[in-house]
Amino acid sequence: MSEFSPDEINLIFIYGNGEKDKLIKQLTEMLDDAKDDEEFSILARGVIEKVNSMTNEAFMEMSRNLIPVFDKNE
Repeated sequence: MSEFSPDEINLIFIYGNGEKDKLIKQLTEMLDDAKDDEEFSILARGVIEKVNSMTNEAFMEMSRNLIPVFDKNE
C-alpha cells in the first residue's frame, strides 16, 4: 500500500468520504478550480496517483483506518 503524508490523508478525509471513485472525481474537479494553487495541485495529483494504484479493497481498508467512527452517545 502507498504511504500517505499527513496532508494527503487530510485530502482523503475531506474529499473522499470513503469512496475511491468519489475521491478521484472530487480531486480532479478541484484541480480545475485551483489552477493557480501549485502546492494544492501537486498534493492532489499525488493523492490521485497513489489512490489510482490501489485496488478498491485496499482503498476501503485504508479508509476504514483513516475515518474515525464516532459513538452516537458521545
